[in-house]
Amino acid sequence: MLIDTASSWRDKAILTLLSRTGQRIGDWSTIAGRHGVLGMTLDDIDRKRRTITVRLKGARDEHRVPITDYFWPLLDKYLSTERRASGEVNALWIAARKGQGKALCYATFESSLRYIARKAGVMVHPHLFRHTLAQGVLDTTGNIKVVQEILGHAHLSTTADLYMRVDQHAMVSALAAVGRAPSEVPRNERGPPAKPHSMRLIMTTGPSRNSNVRSNKPPGSSLERKSPDESEDTCDPFRLHKSQGLVRFFQ
Repeated sequence: MLIDTASSWRDKAILTLLSRTGQRIGDWSTIAGRHGVLGMTLDDIDRKRRTITVRLKGARDEHRVPITDYFWPLLDKYLSTERRASGEVNALWIAARKGQGKALCYATFESSLRYIARKAGVMVHPHLFRHTLAQGVLDTTGNIKVVQEILGHAHLSTTADLYMRVDQHAMVSALAAVGRAPSEVPRNERGPPAKPHSMRLIMTTGPSRNSNVRSNKPPGSSLERKSPDESEDTCDPFRLHKSQGLVRFFQ
């Protein structure tokens, strides 16, 4: 709706980039530098690869993003009919009225966006496009890593903190499933089967009471049955002392 409401090819192209790539609107400033969509130059357009390159906010690297086919006809219309700038200006987006021939800054575009939003009867701000696309990609793919790559976040935790949400219905269903018997839980809600606990015996042999007597038992068979009068040694389930050594139980 907003793209159709915009009257200039420039604004249509910028709104398409915002809604289809999720990149920050950014700015072109002689003081703060350039970044985001407004900070793009003519060299940031790669028609062969069908991508754009966006400078990330701060001192971080540039970010290459694929673009859908909707964008390119709008860009061609803008470049052929509206972009009026001298050869020294390399900025992709040029102001049309105030500051004509100069790079489009955030304040000028934000004013234009407010006008378009009022005309369309909606409330919108530039960063809303980024949030909407990111949440849509996450809901569709379920892959938070894909969202991170699209947005250009340096850390996955940043993306997760912003867009990972716990669905209330899913949380209630999970808690209800815990209290049900395994046979009552639907197959699609069951987790992997639990592994049975195993117990190992490690025998550390010690010196025999009668060192002159050689044992004929094969290795590994030195654990003997305990007689009833030795039951006091089993008070600690994790350590059993015997005259022939120390038995340790590990679970």
